[in-house]
Amino acid sequence: MKIYEQQHRDIQHLFFTGLKKMDPGYVLDKKVRMDSGRLFIESRSYDLNRTGRIFVFGSGKAAAVMAKKLEDILGDKIAGGCIVCPYGCSLPLNKIEQMEAAHPVPDENSVKAAGRMIEEASETKPKDLILYLLSGGTSSLLCLPTGELELEDVQELYHAILRSGAPIRAMNRIRTFFSGIKGGKLRRYFPAKTIEMLTISDVPEDDPTVIGSAPLLEVSVDITEIKQLLNRYGLEKELPRRMQKFLDTRKAKIFSETGEKNKQQKPHVTILASAGHLARIIRYEARLLGYHSRIHDSFLTGESREVAMDIVKEALRVRQKEVLPAALVYYGETTVTVKGTGKGGRNQELALQAGILLDGNHYITCLSAGTDGRDGETEAAGAVVNGQSCTHWFSEGLDPGPSLENNDSWTFLNKSGNTMVTGPTGNNLMDIQIVLINA
Repeated sequence: MKIYEQQHRDIQHLFFTGLKKMDPGYVLDKKVRMDSGRLFIESRSYDLNRTGRIFVFGSGKAAAVMAKKLEDILGDKIAGGCIVCPYGCSLPLNKIEQMEAAHPVPDENSVKAAGRMIEEASETKPKDLILYLLSGGTSSLLCLPTGELELEDVQELYHAILRSGAPIRAMNRIRTFFSGIKGGKLRRYFPAKTIEMLTISDVPEDDPTVIGSAPLLEVSVDITEIKQLLNRYGLEKELPRRMQKFLDTRKAKIFSETGEKNKQQKPHVTILASAGHLARIIRYEARLLGYHSRIHDSFLTGESREVAMDIVKEALRVRQKEVLPAALVYYGETTVTVKGTGKGGRNQELALQAGILLDGNHYITCLSAGTDGRDGETEAAGAVVNGQSCTHWFSEGLDPGPSLENNDSWTFLNKSGNTMVTGPTGNNLMDIQIVLINA
């Protein structure tokens, strides 16, 4: 029992210490600085006596935290701008207008935020310097249905995508196709020649054309590809009528709503933080606690239940053949193809499956959590289970099997006391799994 208690304390410490050291404001402060009238962003610098005005725009779960830090750094140098973040994530700002909207499915405020962003962007001048703070969640927070589409069409599509099991790259390709602001379409509203994108990555390989559906980076969309993706993830029959009509009338490729390629200067992209960075910090912190720690050799993808099987298999192998205590660190984004009617998220589904598979394999504890503090459409970030969780569940009259099959992981794990509730973290670095193994 004492070993499990220590593992639980350690695993929570590793998760929260990692998040603290990847705080968006903290990492931004390391990349952006002012000195003798010059603004430095990585290797680039701007003479503020010769540069036009500075405007700050942004969108995503980390937008408010980054905007707050930029106000601390730049102060009165900021002429204005606006950001949008999820409900409950705003912070006191003095120079930058702030809006809130819905995530993971857009609402009317998402449409209003897009309109306001376009309005403010259009007021900037060619010589102005634009700092754009981009992070995950942007795909929902900024919504501008294209063509004849309505908000309700987009909402219906987003709900279907979230149930489909599609990975983030496929999700955002589809979202971009039906949007009037994604895939670089917001960029054309900025007359400013120079845009600095300060980015928190929540996608594989930190690809900036995928993060937040790339509102400022041109993404060409191939109609054939979109149809293939819709078919692959069972979405073609769930398209609203207006979306199906829009799909049927498009040309082979679309670069913008007008079909013309954007010839504006590309933004400079700085990746401030990513899940890979976070995993390396957690590995280091685990070593400080005395664990022989390592990071899984590839980005974690696939169905949550299948990934849980692989994680438990590896943990059991390590317990038998490697030096203990050990810590395994994984990062990525699994998926859930929803077939049931329950309430849950990919991290809780992974944890529930892991808890079942670990039954009786003592002194192994597993955490699976979203770094944004919200797993699916639940109040939990994820869950923590161990080798005695399943025995405890059955002793309390709780059978995890039916809940797993009904995609009802949150209801089960919340009742059993295994959920991990952090509240909004103001960050978004995908998901982290940590496994601690003792002899």
